[in-house]
Amino acid sequence: MLNVLMFAIDENVYFSYQPYPHFTMRKHSILEYPTFAPSFPNMHGQPLIVMPDQSHPRTIVYRNNRTGALVLTGSVGRFVRTLAWKLNATLQYPVPIVPGRVLHSVELQAIADDMAIDVPAGMVELTDSEQLSRAPYPFELTHICLMIPLANDIPLKDIYLYLNSASNILIALSIIYSYGLVLALHKCHVEQKDARLVDFLLNDAALRGLFGLPFRLANNASACCRLIYVILGVMGLNLNCIYNAHLGTMLTHPPQQPQPRTYTDVRQAGLPLAIHEHDLDIAKDMHLRLLPLNSSELNRLRDNMNTSNVYLCTRIHWSLYSAQQQYFARELFIFSPDACYSQLSLLSFQMPNNSWLVEPMNELIMDVRANGIFQYWLERHFFDMAAAGLVSFKDLSPARNYGGALQLAHLQWIWYAYIILLSIAFCIFVMEIAFNHIRLHRN
Repeated sequence: MLNVLMFAIDENVYFSYQPYPHFTMRKHSILEYPTFAPSFPNMHGQPLIVMPDQSHPRTIVYRNNRTGALVLTGSVGRFVRTLAWKLNATLQYPVPIVPGRVLHSVELQAIADDMAIDVPAGMVELTDSEQLSRAPYPFELTHICLMIPLANDIPLKDIYLYLNSASNILIALSIIYSYGLVLALHKCHVEQKDARLVDFLLNDAALRGLFGLPFRLANNASACCRLIYVILGVMGLNLNCIYNAHLGTMLTHPPQQPQPRTYTDVRQAGLPLAIHEHDLDIAKDMHLRLLPLNSSELNRLRDNMNTSNVYLCTRIHWSLYSAQQQYFARELFIFSPDACYSQLSLLSFQMPNNSWLVEPMNELIMDVRANGIFQYWLERHFFDMAAAGLVSFKDLSPARNYGGALQLAHLQWIWYAYIILLSIAFCIFVMEIAFNHIRLHRN
């Protein structure tokens, strides 16, 4: 604490101390102004001990290839460097820093409690009122949501199921039965011939016309019958053209499966939530399958865009991944605002008890936010990651095999339908022979 004053009872003076560059006591008149120390005292090059958590993109530590010196960057890293510059201090690490070794907030706090650290350079979510006494003004206001893999294309073999859906089959049957009914009524009332039920259910002309196949037209057919056949032929031609165009489009550009966006969708898709082993408590209300990991393994899976899991992601993290996905042939993840753990999260530094740095940090945080410097730091995240070699410009999206030849596996459902229908036809044929045999035997 810097603002500690000692007043003399019988004299109009007070005493204060100056910790930098050496501890000295000073005597002041009670009328002297200002009474308290400035917000940014001059540390005269004394060390400011900082421990970075290396949770990128906020805190990035890498070694400069030319000078060999460690570089601290990222929004939190730049803030700490600016704080040291304002205090005229020298950045110093309590232990040798290994670039790439990520510390969770719990691990960082444990190190800060064991060692004399001035600034734990890492963000902690403010969820408890007890944290406020040790935290400066919130450095970052964000929301934390799920980063969900983009839905895959449906398999080629399922395209035929999609085209032959129940609604499409009902429409086709409605057209067949409508024309079958019209032709049966025409045969009964206009041609004065007997119409049977099979003429309505399995009308040969209606079936052939719907599938675009030729059918025989009687020479003595009436004008009304010819008009019905013309309409039927035109409709069959249009339906076949539309179906072929739809099939060709879906084979070359398959549609996507339903995209998970909510917790319920993620549960139905069976995607596990990859989460840090210290954060299991915050995910208990999500009712998702959890995959606990350490810091390094979690960052490796998320940075490599592993689409086997979903991940908790802040808006700042998503801006980084979104910029990286611009170099891909297709996106791999979406940021779902419908599956948010927190719509407003306050992130700040967790300082040691009674730290005199809280006041200068409060003033600096408000200054960098008010003047747009914080937003500039956020926009530099992707470039900082690229300079540290932590961003891969390799296209991580799987290649799409367009224009490949169809294989037997792609016709799986067609073969199943063919075998089932052929079996049904064979059973009906056998039953018809057996029925006729029994009827002849009785006669």
